[in-house]
Amino acid sequence: MNLKAFIFDMDGVMLDSEPLQLRSFNKILERFNVSVSMSDFKKNYMGIRDTQICEKMISDFKLPIGAEEFVNGKRNAYLDVVLEEDISPTEGLIDAVNALYEILPLGIASSSQIKEIEMITMKFGIRDRFKVLVSAHQVPNGKPAPDVYLKASAMLEVGPSLCGAIEDTKTGIESAKAAGMRCIAITTTHTTEELSEADKVISSFDQLPGVVQDL
Repeated sequence: MNLKAFIFDMDGVMLDSEPLQLRSFNKILERFNVSVSMSDFKKNYMGIRDTQICEKMISDFKLPIGAEEFVNGKRNAYLDVVLEEDISPTEGLIDAVNALYEILPLGIASSSQIKEIEMITMKFGIRDRFKVLVSAHQVPNGKPAPDVYLKASAMLEVGPSLCGAIEDTKTGIESAKAAGMRCIAITTTHTTEELSEADKVISSFDQLPGVVQDL
C-alpha cells in the first residue's frame, strides 16, 4: 500500500443525504412556488457548496431573495431534518471506516458545513475515527477546485500524492484529482460510466479496504 492517509467525502458517500439536502432547498423554494426534482438536482446542483447552489437557483428561477437569506434558511432547514429524522449511514460504511482507521489516518473533505459534518459523524458514532474535518466553506473555492482536499492534506500532514479519496460525483472526483490524489468512486448516486474519471469505481463499501490497500 502506497497511501499514507485517506479522505472521505460525506454527502452521497457516507449517507444518502441528497434527498435531505433537496428537501431543505425546496422548503425555501416553495415560498416562490418553485420546486426542484431529484433528477434536476443531480444534474445541475449536486456536489457544490450551498452558497453556489443558492446563487445558481436564484439566477435560474429569478428568485426575489438574497443569497445570504437563502443560504441561512436552507442550512437551518437541513439541521432540523438531520436532528428530527432517523438517518442511517450507507450500508457497510461503519465497518469500512473502522477497518481503514486501523491502518491510516482519516479525514473528511465535504461541501457541507462543519456543524453538519460534526452532527452526522457523531450521530453515526464515528467522529473519533477522523483526525480532521474540512468543509469547503473554510476554503476560497469549493469543489471541483482542489482547495478542500489540499487543506485536508495539509491538516493531516500527508502530501496530496500520498492521500486517497472517495467520492460519488464527477465534481468531487475532479476536486480530488486536481489536488493530486488518487480517487475511488462509489456508485451510490451515479453510474459507473458517470464516474469513469476515478482511478477505481466500487459498488459497495465492502470493497473499499481492499481497494485502498491496492492503490
